[in-house]
Amino acid sequence: MSGNLADKLRRWGLGEEVIKSFQEQRITEDLLEFIDDRTLELLIPLAGDRLRFRLKLRSELRKDTESASHISEVPATPLVDVKEGSHNKSNRICGSSKDISNCHSEEPRAEILVKKHFPQSGAAASKQNFEEELDLERLLSSSSEGNVVLGTFKAKGHLDKRARDLLAGRIIAHELRDNLDKRLSPDRLNYLANKIVELFPTESKGCWVSVDSRGVCETGKGKLYCKWYNTRRCHSKLGLIRGRNRGAKRSHDSIDQELGVKEYQEDDDFHQWLKGNAVPWVTVLEYWENTHQIRHSCLQKDENSIYDYMMEYPALRLDKGYMLLEKDFCLRFPQSSMSLNTLWPKLCNFILERVCVKGELKKALDDATSPDERTSLALLNFSRVFPSINAKKQTKYVKEWRPSKMEAQEAFVLHVENTEELETKLELRKDRLMKFGCQLPPVAAVVGPCWKEIQRSFSIIGPKFFEVETPLKAVDITFKAFHALNTQYPTEASQIWQFIQRAVFEIPRDPKCEPYFSSVETLLQDFSALKS
Repeated sequence: MSGNLADKLRRWGLGEEVIKSFQEQRITEDLLEFIDDRTLELLIPLAGDRLRFRLKLRSELRKDTESASHISEVPATPLVDVKEGSHNKSNRICGSSKDISNCHSEEPRAEILVKKHFPQSGAAASKQNFEEELDLERLLSSSSEGNVVLGTFKAKGHLDKRARDLLAGRIIAHELRDNLDKRLSPDRLNYLANKIVELFPTESKGCWVSVDSRGVCETGKGKLYCKWYNTRRCHSKLGLIRGRNRGAKRSHDSIDQELGVKEYQEDDDFHQWLKGNAVPWVTVLEYWENTHQIRHSCLQKDENSIYDYMMEYPALRLDKGYMLLEKDFCLRFPQSSMSLNTLWPKLCNFILERVCVKGELKKALDDATSPDERTSLALLNFSRVFPSINAKKQTKYVKEWRPSKMEAQEAFVLHVENTEELETKLELRKDRLMKFGCQLPPVAAVVGPCWKEIQRSFSIIGPKFFEVETPLKAVDITFKAFHALNTQYPTEASQIWQFIQRAVFEIPRDPKCEPYFSSVETLLQDFSALKS
């Protein structure tokens, strides 16, 4: 690293450790504007120093841009030879159309300044950077879509997914206005990304264009490239431009698959951001929704445990991380998000009528006067509605496992008197499941001396204990977690969860991975009659 860069970092208030990190990673001054968020986090571990670096670099880039704009507007003042006895005694204007053959050999002063401050590889580069300057704010304000983008940023202080899509579309449409078949070079994409960050400081450049470790713009990645690529495909299908002949003809399925991959690349930067960030929450929610398909695809392909998935995304381990699992469920089943709350009064009565028919439970039902007490009584006795079933058949290496109704109940809603007992019970259940080759699935849990005095409610998912307001909320979150995490119900309580799935959320049974239970089918008929 040059001494100039080290001095600059010191002037920016950064310490020697940061300077040493830049030296070790061979970051030079010409690569500063290409540093993305992931690289910056590697170079500068402390958040405060990273913010200071971004502010200083953004300020310097803005000054350079303004300087470039000012220089590009300077007219190419002709050089006039006024010396007596010189070769041009008649004071002819250099470059005039009347006597261009005798033009003075020196270049116009403005052109020299431009070449000195912004060296280019050739005439094409000079044309790209100075003949095609983009006034992004003016471009956006000239259309209704652009005004939506500006209005979104003004109202929210940042761009949302819709605004980013509109912004990318407006920029690409402008770039292709004279030539639908125009190719956008990595340098041009990098220039456009800089313009976006300049106008919208909260945007990450890595979202719009991808830059490799050498500071070179990577073709095929970033929101701008993907928008250009997809626009070209539309133009090609309409016959507006000629497609590139790549030899053998491909099937429509393979083309659609390739398009899907490109669309995934558009949100890959958001996915990587979620793996290292948990704030701000507004951004987390937006990026989480954008990356739903990517994460769902990973869950289907990977064999990672629930624990690994929860550890992969810091936002999931926040106290409100369960909201992200709820969002994933809502994206998969948008019509079912509030089903349990809506149907619970009928379902609660349906359960209590079948389990509280005699003895202590009949007396308990008479004592349950409030809706909350009736809810707790129903949830903590739900397993009594179903018969006991074999969870594991006996094999040469594994004994038969036929869980009791108590074990089935604890796999559905676990009731303990205090939190210390809760952790002990979970450890014992985890050890037991390991003997049968199973991992600890999500489970709802309630803490209190008895069913009438429930003090705390939890939805336990992997390493995280999500504390929520009511036992019913804990059950709701736990059910949605099974589907958001693409994991199976615990075998002991599979009858209960499958009944809730089909009767309440109206999600059909998948014959490939969900067993058939005659008890569930019978109960579904009875409950359907009650609902109607």
